[in-house]
Amino acid sequence: MLAWDGLERENRYHCGNKYGSRYATRRRHVTNLAWLAGAAITALLCAPLLYVAIVAGRKRLFAYRYDVRQDADYDFARARPTRIHARIKGGRLEVPARLTSQNTVLLALRIDSTILGHWFEPRVDIESQAGRFRQAFERGGSGLRYVNLSPLDLRSQTSLHLHGRFVRIRDQDVTLYYLPGDRDIDQQRILVISPHPDDAEIAAYGLYEGRDAYVVTVTGGDAGDPGIFSMFAGNEAFLEKGRVRTWNSMVVPMLGASGPIESPTSATSTAR
Repeated sequence: MLAWDGLERENRYHCGNKYGSRYATRRRHVTNLAWLAGAAITALLCAPLLYVAIVAGRKRLFAYRYDVRQDADYDFARARPTRIHARIKGGRLEVPARLTSQNTVLLALRIDSTILGHWFEPRVDIESQAGRFRQAFERGGSGLRYVNLSPLDLRSQTSLHLHGRFVRIRDQDVTLYYLPGDRDIDQQRILVISPHPDDAEIAAYGLYEGRDAYVVTVTGGDAGDPGIFSMFAGNEAFLEKGRVRTWNSMVVPMLGASGPIESPTSATSTAR
């Protein structure tokens, strides 16, 4: 009797282990399948967001068709500028007074974009008692750049404070270029040559507004990245882009009392 009871208990032990092992294996399989299903659903949900992030990153990091780490190179020899050497220390710069009221004052300094400066537009905020303004740079830009200080009232020596956002302005020796401006533009006839429609308005509207000025637009501005016009299909995107930019180049000058005129040799309109 004792032997039978022992054999029965041993059989129950082996059966319990057998079925318990099968249950644990099935449970592991179900858990693994649940994890795989969850990962697949997460991947499907995140794939569009990841795609948008990659596209946005490419547009921001590769938006320029030149190396933004190269120095800006300008030759001021023909302008016969006066060069003054100074130093930026702790974000401060002492700027001598303009030589004449018509001087254009350019500051040559070196910049270095931060990591965030590759995603967001880096800029330097310039403040003084004579006023304040902001100069933006290319995303990821570094090297030598020129900042136009002419908007400031520099009739006397001025102390500037430079604060970089998404860009580092290190302590450095700098050069100030005082370019002579001995022409009174109010007494001059002005010709602005614009590579694309609306370029003249962006770059020189304040120069020609209300003056005896002519704007010649060279191209239709329909080439290149269609940008927001990619909502149109095929070639229609480029046609719409050129149409809108051409309208801009004609309408915006009207705000400065410069209307469109027709060429005497053709029916092509240019902006005056």
